[in-house]
Amino acid sequence: MTLPRRWLLMPALALATFALIACSGGEETDPTPTGTTAAQVTPAAATATAESTPQFAAQSPQDLQSYRYRVNVTVAAEALDDSEAPTGLDLDGNLTLGLEGAVVNPDREHTSTAIDIGFLTLSTETVRVGDQEWTRAGQGAWSASTSGEGAEALFDADFSPASIFTTSADFDYEALTARLEEHGWKDEEVNGVRARHYSFTEEEFYSTFETDEAVLPADIDATFTADIWLAEDLGVPVRMLIVGVDGAGTEILRLEMDVTDINSQIAIDPPV
Repeated sequence: MTLPRRWLLMPALALATFALIACSGGEETDPTPTGTTAAQVTPAAATATAESTPQFAAQSPQDLQSYRYRVNVTVAAEALDDSEAPTGLDLDGNLTLGLEGAVVNPDREHTSTAIDIGFLTLSTETVRVGDQEWTRAGQGAWSASTSGEGAEALFDADFSPASIFTTSADFDYEALTARLEEHGWKDEEVNGVRARHYSFTEEEFYSTFETDEAVLPADIDATFTADIWLAEDLGVPVRMLIVGVDGAGTEILRLEMDVTDINSQIAIDPPV
């Protein structure tokens, strides 16, 4: 479903359709950023320093020249929708996903993914250049295809930053920036850049980003919190942490994303 005028967070439940041939590999990330400060920065305090710093403005990763990213996702069995899983496959355990990638906009990406569904662990790797894709499982042979023509998927979701934070052509970033200014933030250093750390309750998240896309399944008693770090100079996400808990306080979802090497020299070429 395409939602107009949205900066859209992909729901964790989209794991139930994640393309196994879409990417590979991934390693654990430290859930606690290093080098952070606890000083609370309010909109009024930010105004006092406006003359010495560029004006903050939120924008999409799609507007960057290049970047690298890492995503780690853990979803409890009760938060998984396995209605589209192949017949006979019972997703009754936690699902974990580790993803690493590099992007050179507008049309180059190299992604590695490892997915663990308890009784089965899979790793894949994909290189995309223009409308061509090359994919392999593990260290196997590369298979070439046109983008979007991959084999039938078991899971079909894209957790890259550009997909987590998508925009429509008429999205109003000025209005989003104004809402973020009103929310308040902490001034921190994360992933090597100065960033604004925003913390949201579930209600605040939906209100700020004006999305009605569900992050957690509607049929379970659960809620989530969202922490998002936006680079002060570019306004793009450099870190995100989504944590969902059920009515008993048990964690059923953890999604961590880190973005690094923004606008650095990154080469992505077809595999040999």
